[in-house]
Amino acid sequence: MIRRQSWRLLVVLLVVQIVLAIALVSVNRSEASALPDAPDVDAIDLPVPDQALTISNGIERANDVALAWQNDASLSFVSLQVDWPTAPPPETVTSVSPFGWLRAVYVAPVDGAGSDFAALSLLFERVSGALIDADVSPWHIDPSGTDLLAGIQVNEETALLAAEISGGTAYRAACPELRSHTMISIERDSATSEPLWQIGYRERGRDASGTMRFAVNASSGAVSTTREAPEACGTGT
Repeated sequence: MIRRQSWRLLVVLLVVQIVLAIALVSVNRSEASALPDAPDVDAIDLPVPDQALTISNGIERANDVALAWQNDASLSFVSLQVDWPTAPPPETVTSVSPFGWLRAVYVAPVDGAGSDFAALSLLFERVSGALIDADVSPWHIDPSGTDLLAGIQVNEETALLAAEISGGTAYRAACPELRSHTMISIERDSATSEPLWQIGYRERGRDASGTMRFAVNASSGAVSTTREAPEACGTGT
């Protein structure tokens, strides 16, 4: 008798678990359906830019896509990946490689999605200017505050060349086949609210955030090294 009651209890618990799992899936689907759809990449035909996209000349293109998605979308993050040649660089670098990617993330308020906001991530190829990818996901951080790009006096290309002079070129020259990617993004100094360019030089097989890093004040142009380069190149694995 006791064994039969135990089996009945187990069956009841199993049924409850199944019902809860179905309910959870239903809620998740409902919340996901409340998010605005991502733009159709194939339906967006953008003109080829006269020059490779940078943050300065590419943000208007990204803004147009984001505002067509949600007219109250605001820029929350933007970065530029520079793909350098894998050959040794010259001693003095006077221009930034045109190859790489521009990424911009926009946030807009939504209702019924399980989060207060939705985030639209856009990825552009720099030379063609084409929109390569668009993705929408829940967002839980209020984006309200200072305009991300306000107060910039030193653009990203100038900041990158300053980083090159400050050690970036030598870093790449040590093992150019492994160190051919540089990331730059803009953020606000937590103490002063001044705009700062964060620059990370990557080495294949090592920390993706950059094995050598610089911060460039986007108001004054002051450069500081925030992570020194490793003494030797890695293996790339």
